[in-house]
Amino acid sequence: MRHILKRVAGSLYVVFGVVLIWRGTWILLDHLDKWLFGHETLILAVVGVILGLILLYLHDHKIDELGHL
Repeated sequence: MRHILKRVAGSLYVVFGVVLIWRGTWILLDHLDKWLFGHETLILAVVGVILGLILLYLHDHKIDELGHL
């Protein structure tokens, strides 16, 4: 039982670390957007989605897998 709790705690430790890195990166990119482009967030959001889809497609050239996300 103690081994299982130790494994779960270790997994949560990693998850929290990844979430904190993701959150910090997100906030930094928000500030960069405001600094470079002002308040044009709708255009940047659309461009970001399009670029994200292109990057996912270029990874393995299979667009049908995006439906499973």
